[in-house]
Amino acid sequence: MCNVKTLTENHRGYIAQCLKCNRIVLRFETTHVELKKDDFFDFHLQVRNLIKRAKNITDKNSKCFHLSTFSENSKMVLTHYEIVDLSEMLSAASNMLVVYDLLYKKEVE
Repeated sequence: MCNVKTLTENHRGYIAQCLKCNRIVLRFETTHVELKKDDFFDFHLQVRNLIKRAKNITDKNSKCFHLSTFSENSKMVLTHYEIVDLSEMLSAASNMLVVYDLLYKKEVE
């Protein structure tokens, strides 16, 4: 069973990291995804690239953003508002992972 530390959370969900296996758990609305750390950063990059498109969307409530979840046959489908919230969560979690890595490396040295 995983022992997780929360990296970030908001009204739509949270992102946490398992202290044993280092997998990242993303709970967003009705979606639960577990990612390896490298896949998490790739997912974050994918969302950042979609955000660039978000500025041109006129119907902000339309589910027009499709994200690969690194799981075969599974995608997230999001509105403009949801992709913005997800992007903010991913940025905060990414920053926390970098900070934890820096702190952990200092303790080891």
